[in-house]
Parts: sequence; structure tokens; C-alpha cells
Amino acid sequence: MTKEISEEIENIKHIILIHGLYQNTLIMRVLGHRLEKLGYQIHYFKYPTLTTSFAKNVSSFCHYLENFSSPFAIIGHSLGSLIILKSLEKSIPQQLKRVIAITPPFHGSRIVQYLTEHNASFLIGKAQNILMPNYDRHWKFPIPLGIIAGTYNQGPTSLLLESMTDTIDKDSLTGDGTVYLDETKLTGYTDFTTLDRSHSMILFDPKTAILCDRFIKKSHFK
Repeated sequence: MTKEISEEIENIKHIILIHGLYQNTLIMRVLGHRLEKLGYQIHYFKYPTLTTSFAKNVSSFCHYLENFSSPFAIIGHSLGSLIILKSLEKSIPQQLKRVIAITPPFHGSRIVQYLTEHNASFLIGKAQNILMPNYDRHWKFPIPLGIIAGTYNQGPTSLLLESMTDTIDKDSLTGDGTVYLDETKLTGYTDFTTLDRSHSMILFDPKTAILCDRFIKKSHFK
């Protein structure tokens, strides 16, 4: 390891946590506290997931990132990962060194498509369009991206699409109950790993903080 890389790793002391749909910063606090114990300074970005346009939330996040003048990492959960992706398409902060996406619907979500087709998109609010299936997205930034996905397939998507409506054959796809694995993998990612947890419960698994710390230090999960 070169001296320059070693110094960069030592300097990443700030982490921004950004929550997902229907949530606020509270759901990120357990992960945040565990990362604090590992020596990081944690910052929480809060945004209205349903009532404010996705574009406006991205713009707000871009402005928020201007506050950071020393090396930092961003960890996004679910919809928060899309906020990160779209903000970097606008501008890449010079001091951003790592991005970690936890259960990210990078390619949209089948359940959002189902709700839209059945006149229930109001349940997703103004996040509907960004969460519609879209496989044209790519990670094209010179910043390491680590993805942590869940494989405990119990949640609203598995219940609605696999059990109640038979839209998808039961257990034919691996997912976290809300997002399927093929919806999380974005071309250009640096490393990918899974935990046997559901979409939200993955945030409370102690292994998640360990994986995040490892990726920030090494740019890989192993």
C-alpha cells in the first residue's frame, strides 16, 4: 500500500447517512452509532421522500455536500442510494472518496411498476418516476461503489407480487422482500455482497457496520 493511499484511508473520518422511502434519519441511527464507535463522525441527511419532488431532493443533497471540505464517504439506504447516484451526475464533490449503497433500487422496483399499473402509485408519492424499472443506469464515476443487498425475501414485494397476486413465481427471484437482487446491481460497481436480512432490518445487523467500515478502508468487503 502506497503512502498516499494509506494517508487517504486515514483521512476518511466523515460519513453521511441518507435514508430511504417512508423513512427519516431515525432508521439510520443504529448504523450511525456503530460507525461512531469505529471512529467516524456521522452526519445525517433528511429529506421528504413522498411530498417533495425527487429532483428537488437531489438538488438539496448537492447543496448539502458543499459543506464537506475534508475526505468523506456516503452510505445510502434504498431510495437514498438513488439520491446519491443522481446527485453525482450533477456534480462530483472533490472530497468524496467512497459510496456504499444498502439494498439500493438502482434499476427501479417491480412493485412500483405493479402499483402504477393498478392505479396505486399515490402510495409512492413523488418518488414514483425514479423508482419505475430502468436498466439504463450505470456507475460512471471515479469513486469506489460498494453494494450491500439483502436476501431474506420477506416484505411487501414478496407478499404482494409472489403470494397475493402471483405476478412473480414464488421464490423464483432472490431479494430482500422489497427489492430484488437484479434491481440492485449497477454496472460499474466496485464490490457487491449480501446479508440474509430483509430490506430494512439489514440496517440493524451489526455486520452491516463492519462491512461499511471495511469498504471505506479497503474499497472491498472481504
